[in-house]
Amino acid sequence: MLHNHLTNVEAAASRYPSRVAFKIPCMSETTEIEGWHDITYSQYLIDIERFASYWFYVLDSVGIPQRSVIAVCSRGYNYVDVLHVYGISRAGYVPQLINFFPDATYDLIRAVFESAKPRAFIFESLYKNSGAVRNAPMPCYEALSSVNVAHSTQHPLPGLLKVEAEDVALIVQTSGTTSGVSKVAIDG
Repeated sequence: MLHNHLTNVEAAASRYPSRVAFKIPCMSETTEIEGWHDITYSQYLIDIERFASYWFYVLDSVGIPQRSVIAVCSRGYNYVDVLHVYGISRAGYVPQLINFFPDATYDLIRAVFESAKPRAFIFESLYKNSGAVRNAPMPCYEALSSVNVAHSTQHPLPGLLKVEAEDVALIVQTSGTTSGVSKVAIDG
């Protein structure tokens, strides 16, 4: 079996279950850091699997097959943002990470969608009133806002898909923008 970002997390959780994978700041109401909340590798894996179960249930229930591209738009600053990317990937889909201004129109990001042909669009709540979301020609879902929201024992976790060397794991955009829309990163 080939190693990838998912098998690496599983291996780390197995070898170092109590080691810290993430340190999440605990913020005061005035946005001062009051302390840190540690996420261990074992908790990180559990959280990924919870998000994977949730997104597999949502996407599979509308007939979107595994290995389909799923566009994900978030600011990318939070632990939950990482869980969406890894959870969607663990559910058997290919995340396409995009970013745009909150008021972007669909016409502005059409090329980004056309480049990878995503079957669904998952967006952070900041973007829910954008024309890009309102006019997207695919199912759109608001991203979960908390780790706790994804908890459910009724949604089964799909098995890991067999990975081949030529499989796409993730589609990313560059940090540069054209008119406020991230550009596709071409692997050359």
